[in-house]
Amino acid sequence: MNREESGRIHALLDGETDATDCTPEEAAAMVRYRESLARLEKGRVRAPAGLVDGIMAGLPAIRRPRFREWLEDFLPQRRQWAVPALAGAFAMLVALLGVWPLLPRASDPGMLVHFQIHAPGAHQVELLGDFNNWTPGTIQLRGPDASGHWTANIELPEGRHEYQFLVDGKTWVTDPRASTHRPDGFGRENAVVEVCHEERI
Repeated sequence: MNREESGRIHALLDGETDATDCTPEEAAAMVRYRESLARLEKGRVRAPAGLVDGIMAGLPAIRRPRFREWLEDFLPQRRQWAVPALAGAFAMLVALLGVWPLLPRASDPGMLVHFQIHAPGAHQVELLGDFNNWTPGTIQLRGPDASGHWTANIELPEGRHEYQFLVDGKTWVTDPRASTHRPDGFGRENAVVEVCHEERI
């Protein structure tokens, strides 16, 4: 009997296929299977009562090892490893302490700084400085208002920052309101703003 015939017989026995559609050979095979199953059923013997409990009682008791015993079994009997391990741990601690100051710190919250320039005839005013890597197109001022002023409120980290205004994409203007100016190396002057937590600029 091939695999296909065997699968069909199993489907017939399980009731998945209608028995009226089976061939005479399949019907004979089903009769043989049912007779064999009946003989097996008659020869079945029940296990005596208490068999499982008797087997479990005969097994030796297994005690879970304590943590110290497990650790002693896990670690080698000779303790030569302790010196290199402790030296390695000490070296790692020293390395971490050396790297700790170099790790990036959580940035301090910035302070909101107000920038303003009077440019009534301008079509566009940008703010460029070391805080945006002097990149055009990143900070646009709003304006002009009725009095010709352009303004922007920018959050800056604590410290000293240099900046300039760029009007209409071609004219650099130093903030005349800044209290400090510094040469930029190109014949112009950068305005300087100091940002500190104690005092808002």
